[in-house]
Amino acid sequence: MQLEPPYRYYATLVPGLEGPAEDLVRSRLPGAQILRVLSGALLFECSCSYDKLNLLCFNNIFTPLDIKETGPGGDPEDLTQHPSQVLGLLSKNPGTYRDLMAPASTRIRSFRLFVSEENVPAPLEESLRRSLEATIGGLTGLRVERRGADTEFWFLRRREGLSLFMKRLTNKGGPKPRAGELSAPLAWLLCHLGGLGPAMRVLDPFSGYGAICEAALKFFPITSMYALDRDQQSLGAMLKKPSLKKFLESKRLIAQGGDFFDSSLPEDLDAIVSDPPWGIFKKTDGDLGEFYGKMLAHCHGLLKEGGRAVFLCGAPEDFEGALAGSPFRLSQSLPILVSGKKARVYVLEKKP
Repeated sequence: MQLEPPYRYYATLVPGLEGPAEDLVRSRLPGAQILRVLSGALLFECSCSYDKLNLLCFNNIFTPLDIKETGPGGDPEDLTQHPSQVLGLLSKNPGTYRDLMAPASTRIRSFRLFVSEENVPAPLEESLRRSLEATIGGLTGLRVERRGADTEFWFLRRREGLSLFMKRLTNKGGPKPRAGELSAPLAWLLCHLGGLGPAMRVLDPFSGYGAICEAALKFFPITSMYALDRDQQSLGAMLKKPSLKKFLESKRLIAQGGDFFDSSLPEDLDAIVSDPPWGIFKKTDGDLGEFYGKMLAHCHGLLKEGGRAVFLCGAPEDFEGALAGSPFRLSQSLPILVSGKKARVYVLEKKP
């Protein structure tokens, strides 16, 4: 990446949450400049190096090495033109790019070249690919591994009129979320929208595999997290997570199985953050709209005055129908995409 500030980053996130992410960049990185707001990504500059960035709302972060303006819609040939131009740049300026492309760790020993059009893998002419791989390998000292590489260099073309050549900064690998399980960045953003802070008591009444609980306890200074789910399989998987062991032992995480509407839970909670059933991965008893209405009424009763509730919902019409008859005040409604499915994040407040 850049050896001196300003540092430039291309960071991806859940489409629809660009606004909260932009606010986070501006508030946490004084002087940061947002260069482009794209669907599911931000392009920005700041004086903070990657090792100190600490922005957990992003799925992946890259450092752009070359950016080409292609115009809206782009040219179908750009996937060849830009790589060819980059090959020329790398060959003519090896000293400059050797430093920019150098691996950040001695543990990184291999790379692969990834070509993408709108985040969909795209082909690249084989002779051009091999020339680029040989040049990148010569500059970085890394070997080519088209499968299982330690790091990646990307060509990404976007419909907004950009083609980017980038070095990936975030680590590859790690366990993939199970079906119906939230990604860690999305869980973190939901907790952030819940305003979680010191001395707060928080509830996730449909905790599933525990992504929200994990984000809340690891990254927010709350006092306690109450987790509830009637699915014993997902609850058991959550309780086996090594990352949650210390919170269970210290009783900062209080987990129990059972139905939300029949469980004994403390009142005067500060916040509720949850991903309630969408009627897809987990079925509800009866009509989905009736379920949401009952859920909102029960949550309202558990929250203290001024408390906040954040829900991720994949059935907005059913949820909004239930919300219309609820005493909650709607603070924010954010349309997003989760695994290609349309959903919406609702931030509600219990009126004083």
